[in-house]
Amino acid sequence: MFRPADVRRVQAAFDEGLDPPYDAQVQLENMRKTMRVVIMDPDNPALPVGQAVWWFDENAHKGVKQPADAEIAAILGSLRKVCDEYPAFKAASAAEKAERDAREAANRAAREADAAAQEA
Repeated sequence: MFRPADVRRVQAAFDEGLDPPYDAQVQLENMRKTMRVVIMDPDNPALPVGQAVWWFDENAHKGVKQPADAEIAAILGSLRKVCDEYPAFKAASAAEKAERDAREAANRAAREADAAAQEA
């Protein structure tokens, strides 16, 4: 099982490694055999930006850090890249949604115009 020291070590690494406004939450699950790190959208706390999961290795030698520091650094680097790219992704998604909404409004207006023309 993961120990509280493992959670503190992972939390400290993410606290130091993530740039504001991003914040990581470390959670233990499955009777402390699974550790999950979740980074939420600062503007919408219900929307995750990224996450990582570690499973406790029961066969690892006693005294071996789980997860390993190198593994934490690699995951942190990947999630930092996701956080760096997230604002552009979010802006593109908002533009795409605005375009889709405008297209739907135009289609709705055309249908209403056709219905009005058929009634007349």
